[in-house]
Amino acid sequence: MRDMIRIRHAHPAFGRGGIQFLEPANRAVLAYVRAGGNETILCVNNLSSERQAVELDLSAWAGAQAIDLFTEQGCGLLKADPLTLELRRYECCWLQLQ
Repeated sequence: MRDMIRIRHAHPAFGRGGIQFLEPANRAVLAYVRAGGNETILCVNNLSSERQAVELDLSAWAGAQAIDLFTEQGCGLLKADPLTLELRRYECCWLQLQ
């Protein structure tokens, strides 16, 4: 929880940025993009008590580098193809798109 608060404070787009909701087919997953200033953050949240897979159309950000805000590890370049993620129960994923 402390990491989440620390990350949220370090990235103003969470509180002051615009928000664009994505519409994945899996209704148990809430996905949105926060953008503000010079940063864009993809937030993906599993709202279910069960493991969930989700495909996200991120073609608008094709070519952007995705960096996991929790581990600070690069996750590769986004492509025009849908991004597939699998989230554990109640897991969230925050990716900074550069």
